[in-house]
Amino acid sequence: MDYSLAIAVFEKGLNFLRTWGFDDPSVEIESSKLVGDSLLMIFSSKQVGRIIDVSYTTAQKGRQSSIVALIETDDGKRFSLNDWLSVHGKSDMIPFSANETPNLSEEAFIKQFCEAFEQIASHELKDILTGKTWEDVPMDWQGYR
Repeated sequence: MDYSLAIAVFEKGLNFLRTWGFDDPSVEIESSKLVGDSLLMIFSSKQVGRIIDVSYTTAQKGRQSSIVALIETDDGKRFSLNDWLSVHGKSDMIPFSANETPNLSEEAFIKQFCEAFEQIASHELKDILTGKTWEDVPMDWQGYR
Protein backbone atom coordinates (compact mmCIF):
# COMPACT_ATOMS: atom_id res chain seq x y z
CA MET A 1 0.00 0.00 0.00
CA ASP A 2 1.29 3.46 -0.90
CA TYR A 3 1.25 5.82 2.07
CA SER A 4 3.16 8.68 0.41
CA LEU A 5 0.14 11.02 0.39
CA ALA A 6 -0.70 10.22 4.03
CA ILE A 7 2.91 10.83 5.07
CA ALA A 8 2.95 14.22 3.33
CA VAL A 9 -0.38 15.28 4.89
CA PHE A 10 0.71 14.21 8.40
CA GLU A 11 4.11 15.91 8.07
CA LYS A 12 2.51 19.17 6.94
CA GLY A 13 -0.33 19.02 9.47
CA LEU A 14 1.91 18.19 12.44
CA ASN A 15 4.75 20.53 11.44
CA PHE A 16 3.87 22.76 14.43
CA LEU A 17 5.57 20.18 16.67
CA ARG A 18 8.95 21.43 15.44
CA THR A 19 8.43 24.66 17.41
CA TRP A 20 8.57 22.53 20.59
CA GLY A 21 11.76 20.76 19.58
CA PHE A 22 10.29 17.66 17.92
CA ASP A 23 12.38 16.16 15.13
CA ASP A 24 11.14 15.11 11.72
CA PRO A 25 9.25 11.86 12.20
CA SER A 26 10.65 8.43 11.67
CA VAL A 27 8.31 6.53 9.36
CA GLU A 28 7.56 2.80 9.25
CA ILE A 29 4.97 0.59 7.58
CA GLU A 30 3.78 -2.21 9.85
CA SER A 31 1.86 -5.25 8.66
CA SER A 32 -0.74 -7.14 10.64
CA LYS A 33 -2.95 -10.04 9.63
CA LEU A 34 -5.77 -8.51 11.69
CA VAL A 35 -5.83 -4.92 10.39
CA GLY A 36 -3.54 -4.99 7.36
CA ASP A 37 -0.85 -2.38 6.75
CA SER A 38 -0.47 0.63 9.04
CA LEU A 39 1.62 3.75 8.79
CA LEU A 40 3.55 4.53 11.98
CA MET A 41 5.07 7.97 12.42
CA ILE A 42 7.16 8.68 15.51
CA PHE A 43 7.81 12.29 16.46
CA SER A 44 10.37 12.66 19.25
CA SER A 45 11.96 15.49 21.14
CA LYS A 46 15.05 14.90 23.21
CA GLN A 47 14.78 18.53 24.37
CA VAL A 48 11.52 17.93 26.24
CA GLY A 49 11.65 14.14 26.65
CA ARG A 50 8.45 13.42 24.78
CA ILE A 51 7.47 11.05 21.97
CA ILE A 52 4.28 11.11 19.92
CA ASP A 53 3.41 7.90 18.06
CA VAL A 54 0.80 8.31 15.35
CA SER A 55 -0.52 5.15 13.73
CA TYR A 56 -2.75 5.41 10.68
CA THR A 57 -4.62 2.55 9.06
CA THR A 58 -6.58 3.03 5.85
CA ALA A 59 -9.96 1.43 5.36
CA GLN A 60 -9.21 -2.24 4.64
CA LYS A 61 -10.21 -5.74 5.67
CA GLY A 62 -13.75 -4.52 6.46
CA ARG A 63 -12.51 -1.87 8.89
CA GLN A 64 -12.77 1.89 8.73
CA SER A 65 -9.78 4.19 8.55
CA SER A 66 -8.37 4.97 11.95
CA ILE A 67 -5.74 7.04 13.69
CA VAL A 68 -4.28 6.17 17.07
CA ALA A 69 -1.99 8.61 18.85
CA LEU A 70 0.13 7.77 21.89
CA ILE A 71 1.96 10.35 23.96
CA GLU A 72 5.01 9.07 25.81
CA THR A 73 7.83 10.19 28.05
CA ASP A 74 11.36 9.14 27.25
CA ASP A 75 11.29 6.96 30.38
CA GLY A 76 8.39 4.81 29.15
CA LYS A 77 5.23 6.38 30.59
CA ARG A 78 2.46 6.69 28.03
CA PHE A 79 -1.20 7.32 27.39
CA SER A 80 -3.41 7.24 24.35
CA LEU A 81 -4.82 10.52 23.16
CA ASN A 82 -8.25 8.89 22.97
CA ASP A 83 -8.08 7.89 26.65
CA TRP A 84 -6.87 11.37 27.67
CA LEU A 85 -9.74 13.01 25.79
CA SER A 86 -12.22 10.60 27.35
CA VAL A 87 -10.97 11.27 30.91
CA HIS A 88 -11.31 15.01 30.28
CA GLY A 89 -14.77 14.78 28.69
CA LYS A 90 -13.48 15.87 25.28
CA SER A 91 -13.90 12.68 23.25
CA ASP A 92 -15.70 14.48 20.46
CA MET A 93 -12.88 16.97 19.83
CA ILE A 94 -10.80 14.79 17.51
CA PRO A 95 -12.17 12.61 14.69
CA PHE A 96 -9.43 10.01 14.98
CA SER A 97 -10.98 6.78 16.13
CA ALA A 98 -12.68 6.05 12.81
CA ASN A 99 -13.53 7.72 9.55
CA GLU A 100 -17.30 7.43 9.86
CA THR A 101 -18.10 9.84 7.04
CA PRO A 102 -18.19 7.71 3.89
CA ASN A 103 -17.79 10.69 1.55
CA LEU A 104 -14.71 12.01 3.34
CA SER A 105 -11.45 11.36 1.52
CA GLU A 106 -8.49 9.85 3.35
CA GLU A 107 -6.61 13.12 2.89
CA ALA A 108 -9.47 15.15 4.41
CA PHE A 109 -9.74 12.69 7.32
CA ILE A 110 -6.03 13.09 8.14
CA LYS A 111 -6.25 16.89 7.79
CA GLN A 112 -9.20 16.96 10.23
CA PHE A 113 -7.21 14.96 12.74
CA CYS A 114 -4.13 17.18 12.40
CA GLU A 115 -6.11 20.41 12.74
CA ALA A 116 -7.97 19.17 15.82
CA PHE A 117 -4.78 17.77 17.37
CA GLU A 118 -2.98 21.08 16.86
CA GLN A 119 -5.79 22.92 18.67
CA ILE A 120 -5.68 20.58 21.66
CA ALA A 121 -1.87 20.36 21.65
CA SER A 122 -1.57 24.14 21.66
CA HIS A 123 -3.85 24.51 24.65
CA GLU A 124 -4.93 21.60 26.87
CA LEU A 125 -1.92 19.35 26.13
CA LYS A 126 0.76 22.01 25.71
CA ASP A 127 2.37 21.60 29.14
CA ILE A 128 2.50 17.83 28.71
CA LEU A 129 3.92 17.98 25.18
CA THR A 130 6.51 20.59 26.12
CA GLY A 131 7.74 18.51 29.05
CA LYS A 132 6.53 20.81 31.84
CA THR A 133 4.07 18.32 33.34
CA TRP A 134 2.91 14.74 33.00
CA GLU A 135 -0.44 13.12 33.67
CA ASP A 136 -1.05 9.44 34.31
CA VAL A 137 -4.12 8.41 32.33
CA PRO A 138 -5.74 5.01 32.83
CA MET A 139 -6.00 2.85 29.74
CA ASP A 140 -9.51 2.08 28.53
CA TRP A 141 -9.30 -1.61 27.65
CA GLN A 142 -12.79 -1.53 26.07
CA GLY A 143 -13.72 -4.87 27.53
CA TYR A 144 -10.52 -6.67 26.47
CA ARG A 145 -9.00 -7.00 29.90
